[in-house]
Amino acid sequence: MSVQLFSISTEANAWIIEILKKGVEDPSTESGVRAFKPRLVFSYGYTMWEEGHGKLLERSDEVCFDIGWDPADEIDPGGYHQVEIGGFKVLVHHTTLKELEGKELILEEVEVGYPIPASKKCQLLRARPKDSGDRKQAEDGSTIS
Repeated sequence: MSVQLFSISTEANAWIIEILKKGVEDPSTESGVRAFKPRLVFSYGYTMWEEGHGKLLERSDEVCFDIGWDPADEIDPGGYHQVEIGGFKVLVHHTTLKELEGKELILEEVEVGYPIPASKKCQLLRARPKDSGDRKQAEDGSTIS
């Protein structure tokens, strides 16, 4: 039996699937597609650093969620549940599920410029109460096993 704990807007669903497809197609994960597993993670903020220089490029203190690929041997299977999104099996920690319970995962444009927030925007996954908007639930929904 699968239980729907949260929903995903159509826009967020498409964005997540695009990221998951890129992860599978990325040559750097080619040897590790079986060794790397996708995870949906909860974060108290977002930062982007310049590679090799450590310079802060983007920052947001907004609570958000993200998709990442992590080495399977570094993931404790006991703390995770499996969620299917667009045909991909994605691991979600039980604390992340608690943050999403009863909510809808949406894609939202937020200010991330640093040091001036309004100087740049990007899209972040955010959660909101299910009844607070008019976005449709993704066709495939979100199920947990």
